[in-house]
Amino acid sequence: MSKDIIEVDIDPGHGGKDPGAVSNGLQEKDVVLDIAKKTADYLMKNYSNVKINLTRTTDVYHAPEAKVRIANAHKAACLVSIHLNSLYPDSNGFETFRQQGVTGETVTFQKAAHDEIMSFLKHYGIRDRGIKQQNLAALRVSNMPVVLTENLFVSNLTSSAIVEQEVKG
Repeated sequence: MSKDIIEVDIDPGHGGKDPGAVSNGLQEKDVVLDIAKKTADYLMKNYSNVKINLTRTTDVYHAPEAKVRIANAHKAACLVSIHLNSLYPDSNGFETFRQQGVTGETVTFQKAAHDEIMSFLKHYGIRDRGIKQQNLAALRVSNMPVVLTENLFVSNLTSSAIVEQEVKG
């Protein structure tokens, strides 16, 4: 592959037997697959030097570590693992995670991804829950900068309506 091409892997979290968060008529595995496909389309339409790989394109289950190994095999420049939150009906917000203790390019990548997504969500009044570190399976075995996004709360009726409008609509 040409040095001018940047390979990006996108991981729609969960899938198959693992629905992820389920609330207000939404299943995380379906919503994040839609978000991943729309993100891939956007990047390919707006950046001629980007090649996108999705760790899944259908409703199939792969363990989180397996999906990161897929990205590692692609030798991608970076990986974004897309998820939704669910907690209480009044829970609100967006947050990103990187592996605990990881610094350098991953921090830069996390901040850029976080800020870009928040710039879209802020007009909906979505709370910025911050840039965080956590020991998560989807982050541990990566050979590249990896960020996990938690996009809204399906347990929140307002957030669910935004998902219906922006992603499913």
